[in-house]
Amino acid sequence: MEELKNRGGLVEVLNSYDEGYVNLAYTLLQDRGFFVRIENALTNAIPGMSVGVSLMVREEDAAEAIKALVAADILPSQEGSLEDITQRDSKKRWRKLLLLLVALIAALALMAIWIFIVQKQG
Repeated sequence: MEELKNRGGLVEVLNSYDEGYVNLAYTLLQDRGFFVRIENALTNAIPGMSVGVSLMVREEDAAEAIKALVAADILPSQEGSLEDITQRDSKKRWRKLLLLLVALIAALALMAIWIFIVQKQG
């Protein structure tokens, strides 16, 4: 498991730009009896932490909290290594970018054909 960011006995177990996603995880962990705190730009800015909404739990409860989030499919399972997950995400981004490029080229080609036809008629 990657190193968790610690702040006064609390560690970040989830960080996301989607506040609803973090609130879902907050509700799940709170219902299971964990001490949970949400931090965002409106509360404390934590130096060195990533931007977005952070879900914090006690350091001693972090492993159990992560297991609960994985079991509820809120966090992805770490069956593969972090490198494998990063490579898959990178490939997905490249595929989306390539698809966007192909769509842009097709749109430009259609526009060029349309301009050519309009000029021939006029």
